[in-house]
Amino acid sequence: MRPISHQQAKAYWLSQSDGLLDDDKRAQLDAHLAECSACRAEVQALFTLEHHLRHGLHARWDVHDGPSVNVAHTLQTRARRIIMTNRIRQSLSTLAAVAAIVLFGVLINAAITLMRHQTASPAAAPQTTSALIAFTSAQDGNAEIYVLSPDGGNLINLTNHPARDTSPAWSPDGQWIAFASGRQPQGVYAMRPDGSELKLLAALPSFDSSLNFGAIRWSPDGARLLFSVSFWDQSAAHQRDMLYGVDVASSALREISSTPGFIHEYAWSRDGAQFFFVLDNGEDPSSGKIYAADAQGGQPREVTKMITAAEIILPRWTPDGQNITFVALHQSLPLPGGSEGEQLTWTIYQASPDGNSLVTEASFQSPVGFWWNGAVLLKGRPGDYAWTWVRADGRLNVWNPYQPCDDVIRGDVGSSYEPSIAGSLLVSVYCQEQNTLWLYRVNAAGTEFRPLNQSALKATEPASFAWSPDDRLATMTVATPDGYALYLVDVVRATADPTLKPRLLLTSAARIEGVVWRPVR
Repeated sequence: MRPISHQQAKAYWLSQSDGLLDDDKRAQLDAHLAECSACRAEVQALFTLEHHLRHGLHARWDVHDGPSVNVAHTLQTRARRIIMTNRIRQSLSTLAAVAAIVLFGVLINAAITLMRHQTASPAAAPQTTSALIAFTSAQDGNAEIYVLSPDGGNLINLTNHPARDTSPAWSPDGQWIAFASGRQPQGVYAMRPDGSELKLLAALPSFDSSLNFGAIRWSPDGARLLFSVSFWDQSAAHQRDMLYGVDVASSALREISSTPGFIHEYAWSRDGAQFFFVLDNGEDPSSGKIYAADAQGGQPREVTKMITAAEIILPRWTPDGQNITFVALHQSLPLPGGSEGEQLTWTIYQASPDGNSLVTEASFQSPVGFWWNGAVLLKGRPGDYAWTWVRADGRLNVWNPYQPCDDVIRGDVGSSYEPSIAGSLLVSVYCQEQNTLWLYRVNAAGTEFRPLNQSALKATEPASFAWSPDDRLATMTVATPDGYALYLVDVVRATADPTLKPRLLLTSAARIEGVVWRPVR
C-alpha cells in the first residue's frame, strides 16, 4: 500500500468526516494513523471537540423548548455543507471550520429559544441516578448503542455515528458505558450514560481485514478493561481472535493473547487482581485450555495443564475468587469393550489459577448445563428431553420443560436459560411447530418449577435474557415472525401471578443484542 503524507492524511480525515472517503483512501488513512502517534492524537482531539460541540448543543435544546433531535440533524447536515463550501472557496483551516459550526449553532439556538409554543424533546437525557438498559441495534440502519428506561421510555441513540458501535458495557459504578467502535481510530471508547464526554480508551493497530469485537469486561474497580477482537488472518487463511487489556487512566494497551485460535470466554477475579480466558486452536473444540494472568502484567499461565484434551465449558471463578471451576468435555475412542463410537464424559473441576492444584468435583455421562451450591443440572442427550438436577445429597429432581410443545417427538424444540446472581434460572422453551415461547423460573436446587406465562408468546427461536442487578426483573429479547422485540419480565410478580404478561418495551426490524443493565450504586 502506497504511504501518504501528513497533509494527505489530514485531507483524508476531513473527507471522512463529510462521508466522502472511499475504501482505498480509508485503508491508506488507517495505515498512516497506525504508524503516526501524533496524527492519532490530533484526530482524537478533533473528534472529541466535534462531539463535545454537538453534545453541548443537544443538551441546550433538550433543556429548553424546541425539537432538538430534528434540529440537530439539520444542523449537522448544513454545517457539513458550510465546511465543504468554505474548503472549496476559501481554503479555511480546520479551526475555522469548527468556528463556523459554533456560530451556526449559536444562531439556531437563538431562534429555538423563541419557539415557546413547542414542547420539550422526548429524547431528553435520563437522570444519572435512573435505572437504564443499554443495548446494540441496527434499527436505524447501522449498529448503534442505545439506552432505554425499564418502563420503555427515554429511548436514546447515544452514538449516532456512521461506523459500527457495539458491545456496550457499564462501568462498575454505572457512570460510564464502554463500547467498541469502527470509527477512526478504531478501538474501545467510553461515554457517559447520556452520550456526553466521549473519550477514546484504547486505539487498536491497523488490521488487514474488518474486526468483530467481543464482550468488554470492566475490572471490579473500574481501572481496567478486557476485550477481544476477531478477524480474518490473511497470511494463515483462517479466523483468529486476540485478547487485549487496557488501563483506563493511561489508555495503555496490552496484548494478552495472539496465539492463533478462538477465545471463548474471559472474566476478572473478584478482587480484580487476576483474570482468566479460554482458548482453543479454532479447529478442534477439544483443544480448549484455560489461562490465567495477573492484571498488572506478566505471561499467562495454563490452568488446565493437568487434564487431558477437552472442550472447556462454563468456566467461572469460585465465589471467594481464589479458584476457577469449569466443565471439561472429554471424548474417548473407542467405547469400553471395543465397540465403535465415542464415549463422552462431562467432568466438573476446580483448579488454582497457577494450574498446580486440580480437584475433580463430579463426573457425568450427560451434558452439564449448570451447577450451583452442589446442585448440578444435567440436560438430556438428543432424544432425551428431561432435565435432571442432581443435588448434593444425591437426590434427583426431573423436569421436562418441553411439555407445552406438541412436536417434541420430532425434536423441533429449543430452549435457553440464564442464571441470576442468586442461582435461579430463567428458562425459555421454544416450540417450532407452533412458533410459540413459554417462560419458567427454576430455583437453584431444581426443586421448584414455576411457569411465568399462561399465554404463549410468538417467536421463531428461544429467547435471550438479562437479569436486573436486584434479581427481580429481566429483559427478554425475542425473534418474532415480524422482526425482533425487547420485553421486560417482572420475574417476582410473574412467579406469583403467571397471568401477568411481559411488558413490550421495543420492536425492531434489526436484532437487539448485548443487553446490559446499569449496575446498582
